[in-house]
Amino acid sequence: MGLDMYLNRVTFFSTHNRPEGVKIEVPGMTHIDPAKVQEIREQVGYWRKANQIHAWFVKYVQGGEDKCRPFSVSAEQLAELLALCKQIVAVKDNAKRQELYAAAANIIFRDDAAVAPIYWYGSQSVTKPWVVRTFSVGGQEYYDKWDINMAAKMSQ
Repeated sequence: MGLDMYLNRVTFFSTHNRPEGVKIEVPGMTHIDPAKVQEIREQVGYWRKANQIHAWFVKYVQGGEDKCRPFSVSAEQLAELLALCKQIVAVKDNAKRQELYAAAANIIFRDDAAVAPIYWYGSQSVTKPWVVRTFSVGGQEYYDKWDINMAAKMSQ
């Protein structure tokens, strides 16, 4: 689970009722007709491996269901999240900070179960020394990439 999250701001335009003075230029991209542009999407934030922030979005923005798709978030919700983050960062007492982290972990792992501590299973395999092979990272073996070193096989 990567927990990569992106915060985008989207500005919508009507193609037939565009406000005066709004001009869209796309130099060097002749396949885009500026008169037909309906939205501009800007990435204004990105973070990863932030379980608590992910759980906050699932609970307060996504209605408790982690669907791994875009959701609309209001400026008020973002202000609430920012205030919460500032509150946690302002805690200087390590014991209190540990308490806040434990409370956040309870929200994530017990109350909402938005994130579960899952063990990544490993596997063992034995390969003859003359087999030249690849090793899978995610469980998908590519046997077609394997080969036999005939000189090594014949020497045994």
